[in-house]
Amino acid sequence: MSDKPLTVQEIADAERVHHTTIRNEIKAQRLRARKIGRHLRIDPADYEAWREGAVVQSPPPQPRSSVAPKL
Repeated sequence: MSDKPLTVQEIADAERVHHTTIRNEIKAQRLRARKIGRHLRIDPADYEAWREGAVVQSPPPQPRSSVAPKL
């Protein structure tokens, strides 16, 4: 990957998601971005780090109690 900063749309296209999804990841601080003027740019290294951690495993299901709660 080149050292040229990526746009939100370039990442959205690569991930096959809507650009709003990428903006939400940035807003939630899961993907680092910087503003250049009024445009967001993402460093390729930050994109790769995000991709590596993008697959989040769900926690195992909690066992249900067979005892009804007291009211």
